[in-house]
Amino acid sequence: MGTLIDYVENSLERFSERPFSVEDSLVLNQLVYLRMPPCVPRMKIAAPTPASTAKPASPSVTREKAPAPAPARADTSEDPFAHLNHPTARPVPLHVLDRSEWLAAMTDGMSHGDQARELLRAAAESPRFRDIRIDHFVESPDLSDRNRFCACTFDLGDGTLYLAFRGTDGTLAGWHEDFRLLFVVPPLPSHQQAMDYTHLVLRGWHGSLMLGGHSMGGNLATYVGAALEKPLQDRVRGVWAADSPGFIQKFIDTPGFQAIKDRLHKIIPESSMIGMLFLSGVPVTIVRSSARGVDQHFMTTWLFDDSNEHVKTTDHLSHYSQYLANTVNNWRESVTVSERRAFIDTLFAALGSTGYKDFGSLAANWSTVLPQVHSYLSSLPPEQQKELSAVMEQLRHVIVGTPDRPHRFHAPK
Repeated sequence: MGTLIDYVENSLERFSERPFSVEDSLVLNQLVYLRMPPCVPRMKIAAPTPASTAKPASPSVTREKAPAPAPARADTSEDPFAHLNHPTARPVPLHVLDRSEWLAAMTDGMSHGDQARELLRAAAESPRFRDIRIDHFVESPDLSDRNRFCACTFDLGDGTLYLAFRGTDGTLAGWHEDFRLLFVVPPLPSHQQAMDYTHLVLRGWHGSLMLGGHSMGGNLATYVGAALEKPLQDRVRGVWAADSPGFIQKFIDTPGFQAIKDRLHKIIPESSMIGMLFLSGVPVTIVRSSARGVDQHFMTTWLFDDSNEHVKTTDHLSHYSQYLANTVNNWRESVTVSERRAFIDTLFAALGSTGYKDFGSLAANWSTVLPQVHSYLSSLPPEQQKELSAVMEQLRHVIVGTPDRPHRFHAPK
């Protein structure tokens, strides 16, 4: 079995020669995590307001030929491309990004950054990927906001655009953002930004399109696919959500979601946590991974069969992932919105009290993490301690990658 990098290295046919596949979507969903250099054209989207809707009467978006000036801040070293100034208004081929002096800056702070750099190098050399043109890059200039909206557009060269939405990262703050869906009903501000972005990109474009993303990015892509007005929705070839949280039943029952569901593809690893939150509304493909526990969330660990043409699928879903998802999803329906918010905020406060910033560090140091978490929980009311302890026990198995119980589950819909 091979990895996503192996797939790219063995992909020699162009998109006009071989149809778009789930593996291709994962490659693009991973590439959107790169911090694009200034040669990639920028697009600016106005910040959403509480009164805004998913499709404003006049989308508050503008196109820029050059990146907007970075806001003043004391430490400009946070922006590794601050010294560069060669903006362009033309899309750039993917292979242009493969410059040694840029690679570290493009993956700075990224989980599994080494694999991301290998993937970029492989894609830049691949006949299938190297000539994909990248355009319309959006990223908040506030580099301290790890949950900032980010997206870019890939022109596949066969008359199709792929709009990729970046997901949250592997930090506690990023996953806390995903869990906000437990107490906030769509559209979130990021849903509106994704809609604004899509409307602007499609101005003047009359071809087909695809939407995709990983983690929260896949949730944004699914929302856009379901919320687009019918003339645009009819041009959507597919929506690809990789280990992404789902939606409440009320949203799945909407005519827009029902119209797009046959073109919606959702992929999760066996030890999924984020991808098991809420309802998917469609059959789910479960894939194998070379990693254990929380590291299975990262697409560069997912495996392919020996021909490197198909995802290595399985009907096995971790008992602990299934149990945790059932606990959280069922609990969501039994408490008030304010209780949900308090519970999730307290859960992540307990994890954050350890001093670790990401789940990888938590997994690597769980023997020291557990006493710190218990110490934090001991200061809470007894009933809250009981609820949080039960969830924390299941969360421990998912994060650390405890060998699974001998139970097998089919992919949930």
